[in-house]
Amino acid sequence: MLDHFKTFARARGWNVAAAAIAWVLDRAEIARILPPGFAHGDRYSLDQMRTIQRYC
Repeated sequence: MLDHFKTFARARGWNVAAAAIAWVLDRAEIARILPPGFAHGDRYSLDQMRTIQRYC
């Protein structure tokens, strides 16, 4: 999915950082490419969770 976002940005002559600004200006088109919920799930994998320091 992120490849589609990168393609979207490049087609307009933007880098990915510039596309962040476009996100605010052109949300409808970007929402079509990256629909709500596309980045669901846990932030870290189980292997990564083992290395996180816990302070509590």
